[in-house]
Amino acid sequence: MPLSIHFEVDNSGWRKDEGAVKEIIRVLAEGCNRWEKVYLRVPMQALEELSMLRGKVPLLNRLEFHGAWSSAPPGGKEYYRLDCFSDAPKLREAIVHTRYFLESQSAFQIELPWSQLEVFAEDSHSGSCYNALAEIQPREMQRLVYKVNQTPPLPEAPLVLPKLEAFRFQVGTPSAAALLDHVDLLTLPSLSDLEIRGSFNPADPVYEKVLNLIGRSGCDLRRLALDGHCGEYTSVFAGILSLCPKLERLDITNVSKDALCMLILDTKSSTPALPNLQNLIVRSRKMGDVENVIDCEALTRVIKSRTTALSLPDTGEAHHGGAGCHHLDEIYFVYEDDARLHSHLSSLEDAPDNGIIFPEGANRRVICDLASKAKGLLNAIDDGHLRQLEEIVLTRGDSQTLTVHGSQLSYRISY
Repeated sequence: MPLSIHFEVDNSGWRKDEGAVKEIIRVLAEGCNRWEKVYLRVPMQALEELSMLRGKVPLLNRLEFHGAWSSAPPGGKEYYRLDCFSDAPKLREAIVHTRYFLESQSAFQIELPWSQLEVFAEDSHSGSCYNALAEIQPREMQRLVYKVNQTPPLPEAPLVLPKLEAFRFQVGTPSAAALLDHVDLLTLPSLSDLEIRGSFNPADPVYEKVLNLIGRSGCDLRRLALDGHCGEYTSVFAGILSLCPKLERLDITNVSKDALCMLILDTKSSTPALPNLQNLIVRSRKMGDVENVIDCEALTRVIKSRTTALSLPDTGEAHHGGAGCHHLDEIYFVYEDDARLHSHLSSLEDAPDNGIIFPEGANRRVICDLASKAKGLLNAIDDGHLRQLEEIVLTRGDSQTLTVHGSQLSYRISY
């Protein structure tokens, strides 16, 4: 019977009883011929103990590896190496997360059977896995996620991945500009989910590169998420919209008034813009000296055209309006700081025709449901803050927390 293994040990546990950790790994390895799904989170010093697995995982289908915080490689070695899963004939999905084990530089290499992988994701400080994949060009790859702070030089040869459906690439500085040059080499005919993120400058032609990629690949995108300054490339943005009629989720940064107006849904048009759009994310980010201000009047028109302007049947079935257009279900605003977000929302409330966003005749049950969720969330936040206040010891100088400009409470909640 196949086994699913989940094993975690942090660096302090390794230092406290290294022998016990080695013994646990040895016992687990005795049944490695039955391993099907594996989750490992271990210090890099423990990798040598995994060498006994090499060539003994015939059923392994999914691997998720997290490198816990570790010291630098011992004995003058340049990097840690994990190669015990390179001979795994059934491995199809691999996730590698080593972003925080060493912050200074890349000191980790992994060997996997790249040619047979269908799903791969890496989150690291500076990884080289993408180059290994690009060199082999796995024909069965369907989903590729690559998030790194800094990348080594990207491949300079054309890369064709015929079955790739999702491509999510996120890089920090100074790699963002190099990423755009690499996009020119990609051909992805099955692509439906594209995300490109990086610390781009306003002049970086993110949208132009993406337009060329879509046209070259002939793909039908359902999701598109882009950093970069949309405001300077409205004509290119229009070209992207025309090539993505099936788009359902759109995530854009620093969108201009002209670009927003392109998202207004005209059901009388023979070619309405993004008739299937269900989810819209609008980001505002300062790029260099450029401070983005979203035009709230244009945004209000976009929302109206995709919600109240569409006739929603009372059947409670699919959210489709006139001319087969889908209602906009969700819109998110992502800002770098709370003050700017609050200012934007205030401006949105003051925009002409703002009543269309929350009309007087809105369904009372929907509003009550939203209020109920908000009440539970606010109660949880208040409870967290109050518990932190209870822990303050004034005799230790903690009273700074109580001042207007003092340190903030650190409570956060996820939902």
